[in-house]
Amino acid sequence: MLLATYVNRGASTEDSGGLLVIDETSGRILKEVLAPVPLYLDDYDLCMHGKRGLGGIACLNGWLYVASFDSILVMDAELRITRRITHPWFNALHGITAAKEGGLWVTSTGLETLLRIDDQGNVLERYCLAENPALVNEPRFLDWSIDFRRPVFNCTLLHPNHVSELDGEVYVSLCREGDIWALRTRRRVLASLGIQPWRCLHDGKVYKRDKQLIIVGNSSDIGLFHCLIIDPAGVVQYQFMDMSLLADQDPTRPESHGRLGWLRGLHLDPDGTVILGQATAKIILTSLGGGAQSRVIPLNRGPTSSIVEVQRITDPGFLLRG
Repeated sequence: MLLATYVNRGASTEDSGGLLVIDETSGRILKEVLAPVPLYLDDYDLCMHGKRGLGGIACLNGWLYVASFDSILVMDAELRITRRITHPWFNALHGITAAKEGGLWVTSTGLETLLRIDDQGNVLERYCLAENPALVNEPRFLDWSIDFRRPVFNCTLLHPNHVSELDGEVYVSLCREGDIWALRTRRRVLASLGIQPWRCLHDGKVYKRDKQLIIVGNSSDIGLFHCLIIDPAGVVQYQFMDMSLLADQDPTRPESHGRLGWLRGLHLDPDGTVILGQATAKIILTSLGGGAQSRVIPLNRGPTSSIVEVQRITDPGFLLRG
């Protein structure tokens, strides 16, 4: 089964997006959980102003953790929201993944910050990337005594999104930089390999397969999927696929009504199957190298819908009932 979160651009607080459970074989939606209203909502947030929909997905110890603007939804195996984790440093949460040392890594994108938290929301580690002189020429220092859950920020410096942890390293994709930052070794991964930035890098993840390091990412606005394969000898192979060819076509559509072909959501299976999300909301299944014909699963969530994250559920103890 596949999981996908989505957003409706410009939607009301009651129809801003949600979480979908999808049968991969039939393409049928088995279950949907609508995004709850943010915990901290101002009167001017009539169309959510960035507080729409749901984001990153992580499955840990039989629980599903799903990021929203100012909280993390904790769901049981029947997708019931049992509680919401929140913290004053949660602002526009995006990526979320299980941490090797315990807890969860989550990107607080509005604050340009990476956090490691426990399952009660206590912060175990905090890295504000905008304060790092290795990343920005003029670091921005925040007053961490402030509760940041209410405002919406533009994330003009780095715009961190996805987070991956592999072999002791933590990787964060930086949309504005078009690169992936290695937290422990303090380096821009693509730049260190002599690779030009990948524009509008909303999704960037790192995997390992057969001793190969695999770095994948989406250039969201132009619909390009990128892949770097690095073998143990350090030889780098670069591949890309233009997924905009599978997008809906309507050149008259204004951006406020949804970006057609917008590529968001990315998951790589061990066998090389690539799962992508696209606007209007659909799932694309393809393979590294593009040898197999891509398969498209339309999700019919309206003309302003866009996928944010995709995952495959493989934990046999996590049973989702249709």
